[in-house]
Amino acid sequence: MSRLSYLDISADTLAAHVTMGNVPLADVANVPEHGSGLRIYAFDNATHGSPSLGAFSLCSRLLTSVAHRESIFRHTLRAEHLHVGRLLYACDLADQHLTHVAVSEIMALAQEWVDRGRHMMLLDVRGDDVSVEKLLDEVPGTSPDKICAATSGGDGEVTADQNAKIAFRDELLAKGWPDSHLVAKRSGVLGKPNQAPYVSGLRSRKKILGVWSTPAQTFVHPDFQFDEFGKARPLMKALLAILPDEDDRGGWNRAFWLYSPHSLLNGALPAEEFAIDPKRVIAAARSQFQSEGPDAHW
Repeated sequence: MSRLSYLDISADTLAAHVTMGNVPLADVANVPEHGSGLRIYAFDNATHGSPSLGAFSLCSRLLTSVAHRESIFRHTLRAEHLHVGRLLYACDLADQHLTHVAVSEIMALAQEWVDRGRHMMLLDVRGDDVSVEKLLDEVPGTSPDKICAATSGGDGEVTADQNAKIAFRDELLAKGWPDSHLVAKRSGVLGKPNQAPYVSGLRSRKKILGVWSTPAQTFVHPDFQFDEFGKARPLMKALLAILPDEDDRGGWNRAFWLYSPHSLLNGALPAEEFAIDPKRVIAAARSQFQSEGPDAHW
């Protein structure tokens, strides 16, 4: 937990783009305090200049919620009566609570939260009441996708988010998920007359998720979906009925969600939690994708 990924918005660059990156924990103390701005940090295992997709998703969701005029976070900031200067908060994603912290306290506090099974983020606010309110009102869009679009300079270059997605995809493919042949073998249908359509049928009926592997030129299947006998877990169908599949023929958007920390699971990965408590993961997905309101993702 010695590195943090971040999204940064400042008054003089908002119209052009949202800055994001990945820095050592010590660099939190070196953020310029002049002008108004807001930076959101998430602890990340990325070691390069771009945040991982999971960290980017967490940061953009918090930014979306903070920017919404009726969110709990926004009301908390209004109540602070900010003056020119800088305030740093620890953010508890589970109960939407902001706590003042000093830079020197971050590492100890982070370890404490990990021990409690919580996922901590940091909110760094610079400026006075009026400038911060104005800045939040100008946050681009109300979703992570729109925030991500604002990071592109429009010159056709691959954005940091696209690089993060590619790196995340390659990281997941390295897990060696089973292809259709191996799924059929593990489930006991290999060699039977219905072997060929068996796995593709599971995918088309949304009983399992397949993701397209370009290197292998075939679908592979995240292994958390299967029990110890190789059978698809019954509640996968209920989960996949909730996860959005529009413009996701390759399955990767859903895979990224499944393998990114989720606040409603106390920072756990939905894929890992599913084997322990599938109904809890389904409830988190339902809350995020089927609820309405400024804090639906939380």
